[in-house]
Amino acid sequence: MFGFPDVRMLLNAFVKASHLVPSDSELYADVRQFMTGKRRLYAGLEKATRSNARPVVDFPRLWNLLEEDLGKKWLTPEMSKAIFSRLEGTLDVYLTDFVHKISGAALPTTRISEILGATFFAQRLAVDLNWLEQKWGIGVLRKILPKGSLEPNPVAQVLRWIRKLEGWSQRKAALLAGLKPIEVVDQMSNWETGRSAPRKDSFPLLRKLYGLETNEQYRLWFWIALCVSSMEDTFRKEIADGIGRTFDLSAAQAPLVEATNAAIVEASPPTSFQVLVELLCKQSVNRKQGDRDRALAALDEFHDHVVKNGGLGEFHVPAMAGRIAMLSHDPTSARDHFQKAVELAQYQEPHSVERILREAAAIFHRHRYAVPLKDVTDLQWIMGVHPIQIRKAAWDDDDTWESVTEQKRVFDYFRYFPPQAFFDRVE
Repeated sequence: MFGFPDVRMLLNAFVKASHLVPSDSELYADVRQFMTGKRRLYAGLEKATRSNARPVVDFPRLWNLLEEDLGKKWLTPEMSKAIFSRLEGTLDVYLTDFVHKISGAALPTTRISEILGATFFAQRLAVDLNWLEQKWGIGVLRKILPKGSLEPNPVAQVLRWIRKLEGWSQRKAALLAGLKPIEVVDQMSNWETGRSAPRKDSFPLLRKLYGLETNEQYRLWFWIALCVSSMEDTFRKEIADGIGRTFDLSAAQAPLVEATNAAIVEASPPTSFQVLVELLCKQSVNRKQGDRDRALAALDEFHDHVVKNGGLGEFHVPAMAGRIAMLSHDPTSARDHFQKAVELAQYQEPHSVERILREAAAIFHRHRYAVPLKDVTDLQWIMGVHPIQIRKAAWDDDDTWESVTEQKRVFDYFRYFPPQAFFDRVE
C-alpha cells in the first residue's frame, strides 16, 4: 500500500484515543460505516433524494457531533470548540500542504506515517498542548509528557497531581466526596500507582473523588491523559520533544520531500509507461492503424513492471486500461477500470490523482453511472479538485453548484476523450 494515510485512518485514531465513541454510543454505527468505507465522507453534500427524519451523518456532521459530545461529557463547549478548531486546522494543513502538494506514490503508507508522525502530527499536537497549558493549564503537561523520558501512566500522574494541588489526602478526598474512605481508598491507590486503569463504569466515582465535577480544568487534563495513554510510546516521546517549540511547516515537509524525491529517482518509469502516455494521454493525437494493439502490449509490459516492483504505481494500470476501453467505445469496462484506479490512486500522487478523478467523473456523468459518480465526487472533495473547489471564473447570477459541476464534467469528457482520440478514427 502506497501513499498518504487515508483521512478515515486519522479519524479512527482520534476516535479510539478520545474515548468519545464507546460501543454503546449512538455514533458507533456511523463511525463503523466510515471506517469500513460504507459511507461517503461528504454524503451530506449530495442532493437530497429522500426525506429521512435523521440527517445524514457525514464527516462534517460527525465532527460537529464529536465536538458537542466532548463539550458535554468531559469539558465545556468553549474548550471543546477550541480543541476541535485546532485539530481541524491540523487536518487542513495535512490535506492542503502534504496530500495535495507532495507525491506519496513512491513510498509505502507505513513509511509516510512514520515520517509524518514524527515531523508533523507530533509537532502539531505538541503546539496544541502547549497552547492548552497556557490557556487552561494546571501545571501537569510536563509531568504526563516529560522530555527525554516516558511517563508510564499519564492518568495516574494527573490524579496524583490533582490531589497535590488541592492538598488532599486520599481519605480527605473521599470524605469531601461524601464517601466512606474504607470503601474507596484502595481503589484510589490502584489508580494513582497505575496498578489498574480507571474503567468507563468507574468514571462517575473518579469524577467525585478528584473534584472533576466542579473543576473543568481538571476534567480537561484527565481527558488529555486518557488520550495520551492510548498513544504509542514512540509517538508520545515525539510529542514531548516538540513541547515548547513553534511549528515550522517547511521543516515538517522537508524529510518527506527528501524521502519521496529519492524514491522517485530510484523508481523511474519504464519505456512502456511513456508509450501509454503518448497513445492515451495526449489531447492532440493523430490515430494510426495498430494504436490500440500497441497500447495493449505496452499495458501488459507495464503491468509486469509494476508486479516486479512490489505494486509501485499500480493505480496507473487500471487507469490506462480504462482509457483504452473508453477510446474503444466500451464505457462499461472503462467504468470498472476507473473505479479500481480511483480506489488505488487516492492519497498518492496529486497530479495523477486529479486527472484520474476528473476522467472518472466525466465518464460516470456522461453515461449516468450514479453510484460510482457519487463515490468519485466524494474523493474529489477530499483531494481538493472538485469543480467547485478549483473554479476560478466569476460566478454568474444563475450559476449553481449543480450547474457548474455538470459543465465541468462535460468539459472534462471532451478534454480527455476528444473524438479524434478514439481508436476507430484512423487516418
